[in-house]
Amino acid sequence: MGKNLKGKEIGQGIIQKADGRYEARYTDRFGKRRSISGYDLKDVKKRYNEAIYENDKEVNLRENVKLDEWYEKWMNVYKYDSIRNNTRRYYDQVYKKHISPYLGNFYLRDITNLKVRELIKILDKQGYQFETKNKVRILLVDMLNKAVFDEFLRKNPARGISIKRDKEKETRVLSLEEQIDFFDCCKGTFYDNFFNVAVLTGMRIGEIAALRMEDIDFDNKIIHVNRTLVYQKYEGDDKRFFILNCQKLKQVYAQFQ
Repeated sequence: MGKNLKGKEIGQGIIQKADGRYEARYTDRFGKRRSISGYDLKDVKKRYNEAIYENDKEVNLRENVKLDEWYEKWMNVYKYDSIRNNTRRYYDQVYKKHISPYLGNFYLRDITNLKVRELIKILDKQGYQFETKNKVRILLVDMLNKAVFDEFLRKNPARGISIKRDKEKETRVLSLEEQIDFFDCCKGTFYDNFFNVAVLTGMRIGEIAALRMEDIDFDNKIIHVNRTLVYQKYEGDDKRFFILNCQKLKQVYAQFQ
């Protein structure tokens, strides 16, 4: 029990200073020492009890942060070294185009489940499909999960939201006659080999564009894919450039003629 200057007990954790001020001290759940002081003992006790209650119930949070600020922290701390540059640029594009204009200026604690659902509804009305809406949801869930972990939020307002998949469209493939007509038309053109490799292997455009002769094993009919050609604008650049990016090695078996 703390005591006043006359030796009278005045309450747990409270003392009276030589100048007559009362001071209550405690350690919050973040490990930081806190103190409440004043010349009115009743007022100090009231504020002290409120602070202890808020700390125990985890009502008090860290400083308020806007979503735009938190995105930068989340990207630079949690994602920067764990994702590739292309993935980072894709996240930046999704966030800045679809999330920031609607939620970026809101403080984290002011973002509700309703606001996230309203954002998804806006994207739906703008004609965006399942993949875009679901990527927005995934980014928000991960960003706000980390905000909860770092005690900027008590709970994640983006959790529990499901996105309805678009109705599957029937895939149409070229008939045998159409395929013959297609390759007859491209025969002898600059793109003849390109189209043949694409159709016979299923390789991506960037992977085919980055191929070199030494990547092709004609004897065993194998193509080694270890890079891709991308057309990107990197940080600090004023325009896009063609860049060769290395990637995990894979082998593609092709039926060479």
